[in-house]
Amino acid sequence: MPDVSGHMRQRMLSRLFLLTCSVTTAFGAVADASPVEQLKWLQTTSVEQAFKRDRGAGKQRFYVIFGYSQEIVGIGNLNYSRCYRGVELVVMRGTSDTPESEEHSRLIDLAYAFADEYNRLMQQHIDSQGGRTCPAEANWDGMLAVLTNFVWGSSQLEGMVGIVRSEVPTITIDLKDVTRLDKVSRFTCETLQAHGIKEAVLIKVYEWLPPPGYNSRGIDEFSCVQGRINR
Repeated sequence: MPDVSGHMRQRMLSRLFLLTCSVTTAFGAVADASPVEQLKWLQTTSVEQAFKRDRGAGKQRFYVIFGYSQEIVGIGNLNYSRCYRGVELVVMRGTSDTPESEEHSRLIDLAYAFADEYNRLMQQHIDSQGGRTCPAEANWDGMLAVLTNFVWGSSQLEGMVGIVRSEVPTITIDLKDVTRLDKVSRFTCETLQAHGIKEAVLIKVYEWLPPPGYNSRGIDEFSCVQGRINR
């Protein structure tokens, strides 16, 4: 297989996909207000009220939380990308993984609970209207968590997994120990099938070369289809 350069940069770009989507700000939040002020609307707005209002207005939206990264709580970023791409994303400004006070921490917890319940209600509504664009059983985020844990290995330093955003879904895998290639390849296809992902997924495997710096070389490329390896 040819050596494919730049795949690490592609992986980093794939994790920024939310920045390329249409994102609005949660109602009641003012951009130049303090984080606490931006979240106070949650104290007077119920999930049921917000969902019924949006459903009645024909709006389809998911709430996004700021933390270590942007998170579509209750849905998953990959599930959104593969199954709900047309749905509006609403940023809950004021959320963060570094609360400034006990009050801020309490409101962040309230925001997580609100986003989780609202997003699940909206997901059910969208699914009932036939708006989901992938099989109902497909769970991309669950698949990625299981695959990443396996590839990392017991030391969590034995490999890495990335997702490249493209028309053909693509997973990149870096391995320090290339003798794991066959086992990891089989596990990847089995994990995709176990999480209801039926479409063909392109797998690109790289050898993670020793330092200095980060370097890799392509060692294998295949597709997973219904739990089987296709070359």
